[in-house]
Amino acid sequence: MKSFQPVTPAPFREGAEAWQFSPAVIAGNQLHISGQIGLNPEDMSVPDDLETQIQNIFAAFDLIFAEAGATASDIFSMTSYHVGDMDAQLPVFIAARAAFLKTPPPAWTAVGVSKLAMPGLLIEVSAIAAKQESYR
Repeated sequence: MKSFQPVTPAPFREGAEAWQFSPAVIAGNQLHISGQIGLNPEDMSVPDDLETQIQNIFAAFDLIFAEAGATASDIFSMTSYHVGDMDAQLPVFIAARAAFLKTPPPAWTAVGVSKLAMPGLLIEVSAIAAKQESYR
């Protein structure tokens, strides 16, 4: 028996199978969310702008939360990976994250990287959430 349960909402299944990953896993009372990218859900294209990519990432988080029985307020750690001008990106990300979480901010690490999994991606975000009882 595995020590974790994969969390794969229906819209993620095709991509998760092709890329061989779980969008998130439940391990006890923790939900580990894989790095989410901001593809447009209608056609899986990469938006040109950072704000749309960020909004799409947080929409993906919501799908994962719904599947796992979690909420954004359960997040205690977040890591963001930024391609390009990180100084310009951070205020945009901080504002969007604050609107999404609406709770005290979690621990956060921002990392500048040269490239992400697909051309045009500007940001990827992973997180860890927890609550006192187990998920699902």
